[in-house]
Amino acid sequence: MYFKIIILFCVITIFSECKKKEQNNVITSIEGTWRVAESSNGGQQNYIVQIIEDTANANLYFIDNFLNFGISHQVTASKSSTNLSVSNYMLDGNLINADGTISADLKNINWNYTSDNGSGSIIYSATYTKY
Repeated sequence: MYFKIIILFCVITIFSECKKKEQNNVITSIEGTWRVAESSNGGQQNYIVQIIEDTANANLYFIDNFLNFGISHQVTASKSSTNLSVSNYMLDGNLINADGTISADLKNINWNYTSDNGSGSIIYSATYTKY
């Protein structure tokens, strides 16, 4: 009988811990890894970006691999409420302007942006989904 009580206690403890982990899986920041589904008049592509908060300014974020230009190719975005913006940022010879809207649960960012390398602008739309 004592053995059955111990087993029952262990099972209840395991299930309650699993439930706690589900409840604690709330996203509290846009910092992290994101899957990107991007489209433009040049086609569609999927890739990964990393969003990193600026340690000196909580309203600034670095987006690594923006436009799928590669690791260490990043833009700086400013955050205000649920909006992100990149204004006149030069990335590898391309002038970038972008506006994004962050979902209330911080799991998606919907973007519209342009890239101009001097021979004309390309218009993009993208959805970032938190990994």
